[in-house]
Amino acid sequence: MKYCQECGAEMQDHELFCSNCGMQQTELRKADEVELADNVEIADNVEPASSFETEAPIPPVPAFSTEPPKTEFKMDYDYGQQQASEGAFYNPSAAAFPIQKYSFWKYLLLGIITCGIYQLYYLYKWTEDTNRLSQGVYKPSQNYLIVFLLSIVTCGIYYYIWTYQQGERLKVVGDANGIQINETGIHHLLLTLLLGGVGGLVSQYIFFSNTNRLSGVYNGDITREQANVKTSYIPAIIIGVVIAILAFSSFIGLMVYQARNFNYNDYSYYEDFDYEDMEDFDLEEFMNEGYADYTIDEEGLMDILFTEDGSILEITDAMVIKDVNGDPAIAVEFYWQNNSERKTSAMWNFDITAEQDGTPLTITWPKPDDPDVNMTNYSQDVDKDESTTFQLVFKLVDETTPVRVLVKDVMSGGNNKAACTFTIE
Repeated sequence: MKYCQECGAEMQDHELFCSNCGMQQTELRKADEVELADNVEIADNVEPASSFETEAPIPPVPAFSTEPPKTEFKMDYDYGQQQASEGAFYNPSAAAFPIQKYSFWKYLLLGIITCGIYQLYYLYKWTEDTNRLSQGVYKPSQNYLIVFLLSIVTCGIYYYIWTYQQGERLKVVGDANGIQINETGIHHLLLTLLLGGVGGLVSQYIFFSNTNRLSGVYNGDITREQANVKTSYIPAIIIGVVIAILAFSSFIGLMVYQARNFNYNDYSYYEDFDYEDMEDFDLEEFMNEGYADYTIDEEGLMDILFTEDGSILEITDAMVIKDVNGDPAIAVEFYWQNNSERKTSAMWNFDITAEQDGTPLTITWPKPDDPDVNMTNYSQDVDKDESTTFQLVFKLVDETTPVRVLVKDVMSGGNNKAACTFTIE
């Protein structure tokens, strides 16, 4: 079935002229074609439907927005800030739980008074607050107590990593909120690496200053314009230099004090003593008896040595033994009276050597079961005004050449000496 193009009357499919109006048909269309064509014309006026369901756009992460915020502190919270009076920003949560202001001088002075305990607490609180500022902006820092322990375990390496991350954290938060933070993690890392403790103090001063600017906007205390006022770090540099000078001066003063105390000389009881004039020297009278039996080495040295702090070392005896390897050795016995003002050992006060005909002898060890030889007292500390005997064992070159033992007082730079020559029988 088809229809006339002129009047619309029904026509047979084979008819070329309309039986109603006589109009010759130039285009033959079936009824379903007409209906389809009409539907197509209607559809042309309608926007085509999408062939797939459009996904909802994912909102950008506010932390890394390059456009400065205008009405809110950009953080991934369920609340925003509202414009308050004088261009500040009101944060409902910050009003209830504001971020505190951090004082470098409080951190420094109370840390000194509490031997660093307060500094641990202060850095713990500061780390928690920087995590609040950077929530949804930068990955959270670990608890500072964990940072402290990891820094100890890694010999300080983790502290440098954490310092770098904190610098990056504040920089990213500032960029996301239109607050200018000039210092990146690299700046803080270089300060602590190159300038040591002084650089660490300057870095911490900058950390606190930048945190206070960010938290001021977060709390609604200041505007972004006020937060972007240029900050001077001259006070931190000055305090760092002053602390460095004080620390260096204290170190030098301590060294001078120890040197004076350690090398304190009291020659009142033997100021007229002359090693080169042994004929006129009465050793028994000089030592208030008890040391009258002494020998003089071929080079004019006694077998007894008087140190500048009043201590006495005497070479008393020697005997030939077998060392731990079964080789011939000589065990030399010494008596030491510690008259200094400190507890110390003979090993730290005397340099003891032996030789045979100019050939130095090496120190060796006796057999473990040798009851006549004790080398341990040489390194053990002796209290003030106490005495001890100890032995040193030297490996012999041969069993015929005499052995010469030489003792030098370390504190005198080797100027005070004692010597004794033993003949091997």
